[in-house]
Amino acid sequence: MCACVGVFFVANKQRKATKGGVLARAQALARKVVQKGKNVAKNKALRRVMDDVLINPGSLVAIPGMGAASAMYSKVKAANRSSKKSAGSNASPCIKKWFTCLTEPFSPQATGACIPTGANHPSMRNFGYARFDAAIGTGGFGLVAFSPSPCNDNPVIFYSDNTFAGTTDLQIISDNHHTFGGINTLNIGNNRFTMAQLTTDLANPAATARLVGGGFRVQYTGKNINLGGLIYVYTAPSHVCVVDNPDYSIGTIGETGSYQECVIKPVTREPTEFILSPMEDRELSYPLGSSVNTHAYPWSVGDHINGVLFDPNDTVPVGACTTVCIFTGTPGETFHFEYGMHVESIGMATEGQRFPADSDPVGVDAMMAAISNAVIEIASSRKDFAPTLRATYAQAIKMGKHSARL
Repeated sequence: MCACVGVFFVANKQRKATKGGVLARAQALARKVVQKGKNVAKNKALRRVMDDVLINPGSLVAIPGMGAASAMYSKVKAANRSSKKSAGSNASPCIKKWFTCLTEPFSPQATGACIPTGANHPSMRNFGYARFDAAIGTGGFGLVAFSPSPCNDNPVIFYSDNTFAGTTDLQIISDNHHTFGGINTLNIGNNRFTMAQLTTDLANPAATARLVGGGFRVQYTGKNINLGGLIYVYTAPSHVCVVDNPDYSIGTIGETGSYQECVIKPVTREPTEFILSPMEDRELSYPLGSSVNTHAYPWSVGDHINGVLFDPNDTVPVGACTTVCIFTGTPGETFHFEYGMHVESIGMATEGQRFPADSDPVGVDAMMAAISNAVIEIASSRKDFAPTLRATYAQAIKMGKHSARL
């Protein structure tokens, strides 16, 4: 009897020890699984291997119950993919192109950019592009002023050379028909239409165009020993003239740098990119029936540079320069610029070159809100424009409670 009790006691103790050992091993294994799980989440290759095993019931058939587990895992993965897809991009194709044009204006992916609002006519799309070199003048600073236009035979860019004698004043015009000493002008020759085509017979012109968006790049190309200084870029929120404009107290480097939207960057040999975009709702529509000046310079809203006449026939005032880039440093040193603007056009002259229209007024409203917020954000935080615009667009979408995500 005692022997039986002893055997039972030993056997029971062994079972408990075995059970305790299994429990300990299970706990240790669980800890390893948790740790490995963290590593797996970071390892895409390992996740793919696990998916291949777990989604294939044949590989798990020898393990009881794992066939059902495999089927369940497959369903969870499919549901997760569906959830990601529904939560992803569902904005209109035109909004996506517009976003690309505003964040990467020189990218091939921005080709054919459009604005999905404002009459929604099928439109012709092109990219006006130019390269040029500017220089710091004798007073220690230089400038480039942009007056964007869809025309190919009128001044769009004003830039300084090494003879520019300005000291602090942002003056580019000396009288009604001449630029200030050392200021040069540049047309965008690869734009599709002349000023006459866009401004003759305003009730029914050969073509009417709107500016979709674009930008410019700037990089220092002078001597290494003189590398230094700052770049100031300012776009007026209401697209008034940012040079030669005493009415708005815009006329010196100090005044320009004091504005909330002014972006300041160090001079560098690496290209720095800045964005040009519509800022007012009226700039989203084609200027049908508007003034000659507005057809030629859609973002100028009829404003111009001190009444200066500069078109080929000296009949149309040059539109307001809505963006200025100021650079400081050693006199005579040079900067290389690239300028690009996406243009959308309608009218008989675009026959056979038009693409279908798109409509997304809700997305357009969100984008315009995002642009205005992003402009202030990058000026204060010095972040890059592309991620900032994406973030402000997402915020605008959230505030508007709709789902046109990029």
